[in-house]
Amino acid sequence: MFEESTRSLDEIADLQSEGYYLSKKFSLVGDVVIQSTDKVRFRLHKKDLATFSGGFPPVELISETNPSEIVHLSEGAIILDLLFSFARAGRYPDIHTLEIKTLVALADAAEKYEVYSAVMACKILMRVNLERQPLQVFIYAEKYQYTDLLDETAIFVLGTPLLEMFEKISNDLFKAWVGRRGHGAGCGPAEMWGFGLQNG
Repeated sequence: MFEESTRSLDEIADLQSEGYYLSKKFSLVGDVVIQSTDKVRFRLHKKDLATFSGGFPPVELISETNPSEIVHLSEGAIILDLLFSFARAGRYPDIHTLEIKTLVALADAAEKYEVYSAVMACKILMRVNLERQPLQVFIYAEKYQYTDLLDETAIFVLGTPLLEMFEKISNDLFKAWVGRRGHGAGCGPAEMWGFGLQNG
C-alpha cells in the first residue's frame, strides 16, 4: 500500500495547456467545476454533492445560468480527490494507510463539508491511531466534540509536555487535564477524567 500523502499531482491529475490541472478521476462530465488551492479542477455533479454531503457551497452558489463558473475551495487536490471519492455512489477509497497529517486534513474537510461517509471513516481511523498519535487524536476529538474518543485517548496524552498541551487544546480542557494529570497514571480514561465527558 502506498501512503496517500506522498502522492504527487501528476498521479491524480493531468496538466492542461491553459496552466491548470484536470483530475484524472473527475474529468469527464459534471455540472460544477471545483478547483483546489494547487490548481487542480474537478468536474462533479451537483446532485451527488447534494445527496452525499450537506455542506458543499457549490450546490447553492453555482448559478444555473452560469454553469461554467469555477468554485475555488481552500483545500489541496490530494485531500479533495479523497473527499470527492466519498461524495458519490460506488466503492469508497481505502484510507487506512494515510499518514496522520493527511488523515487530519481529510477529517477536517469531511467535517467542514459534511461528507458523512468520510466523517465516519476518519473517526474510525482516528480511533485506530489513538495509541500511536494520541495528541493529534485528542485535538481532533475535542475539536469535533467526540467525547467518547476524547475519553478513550485521555490516558495516552498524560505524558505530553504542559506547554505543548496548552498550545493545542482549549483552556477549559487544559485546566481539566492539568487537574487530573497527577491522578491518571494508574486508572483508565473514563475513571481518570471523572467529569462525564462520555456523557457529553
